Amino acid sequence: MSDVIVFISHQKVKEGKLEELRQLHQKVVAEIEAEKPGTITHLGYASQDGSQVTFVHLFPDAQAME
Repeated sequence: MSDVIVFISHQKVKEGKLEELRQLHQKVVAEIEAEKPGTITHLGYASQDGSQVTFVHLFPDAQAME
């Protein structure tokens, strides 16, 4: 049995670009769902002031991550 892989990234958001990033994130999630069906989840969280986002990806194993 394989362990779940958790991949977390933190990104700074340029001022005034949070909404554009949200739209891009929706597009990327749709692509991931279509192209990488093994991905358990792909989530994005924005800081309260919108200056930083955190993305969390969960994969059931290394093969799904590739």
